[in-house]
Amino acid sequence: LFSLLGSDSPFLRSGNEALDEVIDRYGHHPLAVYARLVKGLNAEREFKELTPGNRLRIRPPDLKQGIEHLTAVARDASIDNITLNLAMRRLARAEARQGDLARANAVMDKMVATFEAKGVNPIVMGQIRRQAELTKSALSAEVS
Repeated sequence: LFSLLGSDSPFLRSGNEALDEVIDRYGHHPLAVYARLVKGLNAEREFKELTPGNRLRIRPPDLKQGIEHLTAVARDASIDNITLNLAMRRLARAEARQGDLARANAVMDKMVATFEAKGVNPIVMGQIRRQAELTKSALSAEVS
């Protein structure tokens, strides 16, 4: 599940149950953020499954659950910068898909401010600003 960044595959059901248990029973532990990350990324996107009868089954994104988990990840100061960047961009995408483009843009603005406050290298900071602007543009076009 960590390698795939989540999955609804029935073959990974016990892994998903374990992630749910980590979140439910040990949610305050610093490593629970990674269970939330995997659950949030998976919930935020659709899942496609090819059934034995060669029928395609599509589970639409669960944006509410994705936003809930990814918001918790974005607030966690213990995660590395690359993971934080990914989580915040996907959180913005979920907010936009839920119809709140203003909130999505605010997440991108917060991402830039968060990395500025961390004193990230100026070259890297330029890349983060570009990512935020590209994400805003893409989400705006996607919602329109």
